[in-house]
Parts: sequence; structure tokens; C-alpha cells
Amino acid sequence: MPRFTPEELLQHLLTLPTVLYARLSPDGRHVAFVWYRRHENLDVFVVPTDGSAPPVALTHTPEATDLEAWTFDGRSVLVSEDHDGDERTRLFRVDLDAPGVMHPLTEDRPPYFLRGGQLSPDGRYLYYGANYDFAAGRLIEPTWIYRHDLQTSERVPIARPQKPVWTVPQLNPQGTHILYARKDRHPSGRQFHLVDVEGREDREILNFGDRAKVFARWFPDGERILVLAENLEADPPYQRLGIYHWPTGRLRWLLDDPRRSLEGAWVTPDGLVVVDEIRDATHRPSWIDPEEGVEHPFPAVNGNLIPLGRAPDGAWIALYYSATHPRDLVRVDLSSPPRHASGVAHPLPSLSKRGEGVGG
Repeated sequence: MPRFTPEELLQHLLTLPTVLYARLSPDGRHVAFVWYRRHENLDVFVVPTDGSAPPVALTHTPEATDLEAWTFDGRSVLVSEDHDGDERTRLFRVDLDAPGVMHPLTEDRPPYFLRGGQLSPDGRYLYYGANYDFAAGRLIEPTWIYRHDLQTSERVPIARPQKPVWTVPQLNPQGTHILYARKDRHPSGRQFHLVDVEGREDREILNFGDRAKVFARWFPDGERILVLAENLEADPPYQRLGIYHWPTGRLRWLLDDPRRSLEGAWVTPDGLVVVDEIRDATHRPSWIDPEEGVEHPFPAVNGNLIPLGRAPDGAWIALYYSATHPRDLVRVDLSSPPRHASGVAHPLPSLSKRGEGVGG
């Protein structure tokens, strides 16, 4: 390998393909991701999590295409695309068995901003947010949550926030309820509401103070919700992590420690909790089985590891990057000896440096 000056190395690194964003399929058998610098613009790819085949381009267009969600059966993904960065996005469905065929779900060049996009389990209804009153045919400031009937084209607002907020509605896997954010109380705060898909009952379920921010994600059972909330009563404030059971209204904290710097948290398709903590300016993740409540740290690597979830064979699928390595998808087998990490999106060298591996 030729030797480069630091300036030459930097220029080469800036031209390498990099993974911007990735989502694990509901069954853990595939990971879909947005690949930058692979095509002339952003495109969505998919690859099996066992590394048995190279990645396949699901989209290839001149426009920037983003990944929005998997369908609950794991057979398709929803993607969004605008025109020359105008942010007037259109939603498409792309099936894994028909790469490159983009089935339009919403109109082209809409006069509003569209947020998110998820299909109901039976594929009939599409849920998203839009700052538009379709009944009146006019733009509005807040983002309303819509149920779009793909058979009849009827669009019903099932939630009407009063004030603007960036919110991406989350449909539970059972297709019965939507979780979404509001900030009607204070500009610096963020609360979460729960609304049924018929729009009969829209109620606030997570509020830790008008000025406090809260983030929430569904568990696969459609009843538990992972909660990451600011505790503004502490000095200094900090983030705590818990599980809320919406049918009973019970909340229990998993992590409540002012010494921890929690950057984020999410739920894997098989129901584990991934905790993303920042230590020494580096991502140091861990995982928790909510049934046992025990935290398991991932082994430290020379770089940043962001686990997405587990494949059916037990290996973890993660994003990895460092100052000298573009963001990439890798398999991490915690049951194997160190220095066991293989590329998922494309071939990679071992992540281990000087004998430090990502294995168990």
C-alpha cells in the first residue's frame, strides 16, 4: 500500500463510500442503508445480515433518496425523494424482490413538507405527518398526523398538534396506535402523545415538565415504550432511561444516574435496549435485556460502534467509524474470540488494532 501524506490521506478518505443511515429489518435478516458516494447521489441499498451476498441497490436515481422505514413483514422498504433538495418529498415502496422498481405512494412535488411514512401491517393505510390541511386545501404551521387510505385516496387527520414541531409518527407493529411528539407547552420542551389509528383518542402520555425534552420508541409488543427524558430538576440536568407501559400507565427507570452521559437509546427488532453513551468523546454502547434489567457493555474498539440489533444467528449488526475509517456496516459476534468482525456492506479488515478486538 502506498504511503500518503496526511493531506493526501484525508483527500482519499473524503472520496470513500460511507453509510449515512441504516435500519435492521423486523426479522433481523437484512439491513437497509443509505450509501453516500456509491452512486452519483444518495441511494438506498440492502444486504443480508449474514454477509452471504453483496449489497443490492434498491434505488438508483439522480435525486437524493432517503430510507424511511421497513414494512412490518420485512419484504419492502419505504423511501422518500425530493427534487434538487427542495424538501418536497414523495414516498415510494420498494420491494426486496424487485430492486429499482419504485412504487409511488404519495403525489409528486407536494406543496407541503412530509414527515416519516409507515405502512399498516395489511398495506392499505399509510401514516405520515404533513403541514397541510387537505380538507381546506391550505398550508398550516403545525404538522398534523394523517392516515392515508391507499385504496380510496382518503386522508384523515388523526392528530392535530397546535404548534409546529419536528415529529415523525411511529406506528406500533400491531398497527393500532401512533406515537408522536408535540411541543404545545413550551418552545424548549417536547412531550409525547398516543393516538389510535382511527383518531378517536389522542392523549398526552409522556410529560416530564413543560421545558423538558423527551424521546420515545416502540417495543415490538406495541405496549411498552422506551423513554429517554431530561431531568431538569437536577443540577446539572441529565438524561434518564425508562420503560413506559401505556395500557397501565406504569413507568420504571432502567438508568437514572447523573454521572452518565446518555446520547441516545433505541429498541432492537427482537426487543433489546441499546444504550448509546458518550465517554471521552467516543460512543461507548451497551445493551439491556428489559426482562432482566442488567446492562452489558460492548467491548471497546478504536473508534465508534453503534449497534443496530441482532441477526438471527446472534451476531450484532452495527455501524462502525473512526477518524481514519468511513462509516461502515459490520457484524460483531460477541460469542467468538476477539478480532472477529466482518464487513456486512462490503469487505472490511478486522476492527481490532494492536490486539484489541470487538469480540467477547
